[in-house]
Amino acid sequence: MYDGVEFSPWERFTRWGLDADLNHKRWNLGLQYLRGRDENVSVDYESPGHDPMTFGFSGGFAELSYSPTASLVAFARYDRVRELGCGPTQWTLGARRYLRDDVALHVEYSRSKWEDGGLDVHSECSVFAAKLDFAF
Repeated sequence: MYDGVEFSPWERFTRWGLDADLNHKRWNLGLQYLRGRDENVSVDYESPGHDPMTFGFSGGFAELSYSPTASLVAFARYDRVRELGCGPTQWTLGARRYLRDDVALHVEYSRSKWEDGGLDVHSECSVFAAKLDFAF
């Protein structure tokens, strides 16, 4: 709040993270982690008397890729996000074939699992995707 004007239902927030990109010959390891906290978040604007809450999250990924040629990349990635003790975990295997500098054929298979933080709600999903990427 500033001079009696509330600009947003969120007040204080914090974010911090780490990012690394490690290369060796044709191998690349990308790592990223982010942690955050929002205070006084109004989740339901319609309910009168709803108390704001503090909301925290953390997550990141690790991706290992290999480029046997300049136009071909194979990769494996692990992703994980947690909010309020719940969140998805995902494994992905894939490849990209660069047809030009700004066009690539992209295929991948992902397996996801939702971890419920003890709520006894389970969800798993597998996805295969094939696409053409432009100007990425």
